[in-house]
Amino acid sequence: MQAPFKKALGLAAMLALGVSATGQAQAAICSYNIQNEWNTGFVGSIKITNNTSNTLNGWTVGWAYNANSMTGSWNATITGGNPYSATGLSWNSSIQPGQSVEFGIQGNKNNDLAAEKPQVTGSVCGDAVASSAPASSKPASSVIASSKPTSSKVASSKPASSKVASSKPASSKVASSKPASSKPASSKPASSTPATSSSVATSTATGPGTFRVDASGNITKNGAILPVKCGNWFGLEGRHEPSSGDNPSGAPMELYMGNTFWANGGAGTGRTIQQAMTEIKGMGINVVRFPIAPQTLDANDPQGKAPFLKNHPSVRATSARQAMEDFIKLAAVNNINVMIDIHSCSNYLGWRAGRLDARPPYVDKDRPNYDYKREDYSCAETGNPSSVKHIQLYNEAIWLDNLKEVAGLSKKLGVNNILGIDIFNEPWDYTWADWKSLSEKAYTAINSVNPDLLIVVEGISGTGNNQDGTPATITKVPHGDEATNPNWGENLFEART
Repeated sequence: MQAPFKKALGLAAMLALGVSATGQAQAAICSYNIQNEWNTGFVGSIKITNNTSNTLNGWTVGWAYNANSMTGSWNATITGGNPYSATGLSWNSSIQPGQSVEFGIQGNKNNDLAAEKPQVTGSVCGDAVASSAPASSKPASSVIASSKPTSSKVASSKPASSKVASSKPASSKVASSKPASSKPASSKPASSTPATSSSVATSTATGPGTFRVDASGNITKNGAILPVKCGNWFGLEGRHEPSSGDNPSGAPMELYMGNTFWANGGAGTGRTIQQAMTEIKGMGINVVRFPIAPQTLDANDPQGKAPFLKNHPSVRATSARQAMEDFIKLAAVNNINVMIDIHSCSNYLGWRAGRLDARPPYVDKDRPNYDYKREDYSCAETGNPSSVKHIQLYNEAIWLDNLKEVAGLSKKLGVNNILGIDIFNEPWDYTWADWKSLSEKAYTAINSVNPDLLIVVEGISGTGNNQDGTPATITKVPHGDEATNPNWGENLFEART
């Protein structure tokens, strides 16, 4: 990874930072909730509901754990280190009567017990929801309010197609960075969703969008250096839902904005995708990476349509495919570039995949008290265990067709802001030789449709051929220092040659 790019991508963590506000002595209901947990960690949230008749202008709340600790947060500014303190951002520090704000927390449990639900305190909290976990008195330390732990992606260089004019030495690949997905699937912070197609009908951009990497490792757009400041926006790749609820074991594909159908008694929050675009632009973000699954491209996939979508009807897209297109076009209007990531072979599998034709057993098959193992889903046509009940077939041919389709979106939508394609998320089940060959085929496929895009190639892991779970088939992959084990997508040791 080029150092300037790595530094720029670090700004993605700034998405969760904002201005602090002064709390008011008002009566609100403050609740601490657990959204997801596993043997070593958890995702939770704190919700502040204004049940008064007055606007709450500014809020500060606090909490502390016995054995748990916080590792990340979103939608609030966090200070301290057990006890912790949170204040609102510029866009959520005021709460209208009858409305709520909520911010997210990710943390470590440090034991196998249930995640703690501490009491939420603060002058704004008139009716705090408490648990049996008293506050601890650990020394204070600084806490970074970031979106999620990151891992790296690196690019190798490859000559640009002769069909593309470039004023600087060019390559066809680009380094990037994104939240690691080697942790269990969890609830994501509420963010935003596409506007309806009618609201972006006049969003077509003018002029080409030719992206390259120059000899110094700078990303360029139409020959000028593009100082990349990148964030990630999740949802269109599918989301795990529990086996109980309104979409049992489903995997809906939707970009969220914190305006859900159940908010404020069904009235929604009024939040729009343009509001989020304005906010991230104000933070300096000029590139957004967002993941999709093959099913996202299918406008008729039931998991990408109502009744499985959670956004409020006033801002709900007609399908996941329409949401993707609307998002790209509105980003173009806001001068925000996008990077499209083929995240998995199936919206049901997500981070488990590791390869195009993934099949069980998956890496989390033995995790206790976990509701999202998906041992009944497979992307492989053959070799499936008896647990498989559903096959969402995926292979090299379908993948290359998907890459061509994504590559054609710039022309189809009339935009110049599609920076590149992250060809497959965390291909940890391949050896470098296999992944190198597939990456070259991806380059050829994309370049045949749109020679102006960058090709984003992630690394592999420390082993390959893990799919059938038998030690005899696993290949140890070179990764430099034997004392380290690279995270999924991080190993480009063999790429240097």
